[in-house]
Amino acid sequence: ITFTRCATQTFTIPAVVGATTYVWTPANGAVIVSGQGTTTVEVDFSAVLGTVVSTKLTVAAKNVCNVSSATKTITLGSTACPVAPKMATPSIISTVSIYPNPASSIIFIETTNNSMIEKVVVIDLLGKVIFEGKPENNQINIERFATGTYILQVFSGEERFTRKFIKE
Repeated sequence: ITFTRCATQTFTIPAVVGATTYVWTPANGAVIVSGQGTTTVEVDFSAVLGTVVSTKLTVAAKNVCNVSSATKTITLGSTACPVAPKMATPSIISTVSIYPNPASSIIFIETTNNSMIEKVVVIDLLGKVIFEGKPENNQINIERFATGTYILQVFSGEERFTRKFIKE
């Protein structure tokens, strides 16, 4: 099985008898987009470093007592992103920066080309959504976040940008 950094991918396992929940754990910066707790999960690999040639996705089936009855690890090899055909006219590509990084109380989100930020999503490295909404004045208060590394997804029009930041 393979993964690419340019697309999200869906993974499904068969139901385990007696399981009431499924705990998916991605590695190397991959992020669970949806499906945590179910037999089907969607994973975003865009934050995985380009030097990573393989990664793992682990799922544990747990019963009502929170005891794992089965654990499966899926090893994924990296494949190249498809090359898009060249456009006849150049397009303007926005970029997103966040600062300071690391931060302790507030992160600022800066876009080029005055792109309007429609929504941001902050996800921890286990795939749990910590914050989702529109930032006020292009900033997010992160004081209540636990110390650690987070994934920030910024949505502007049809574009989505993914950046990592560290909460001190």
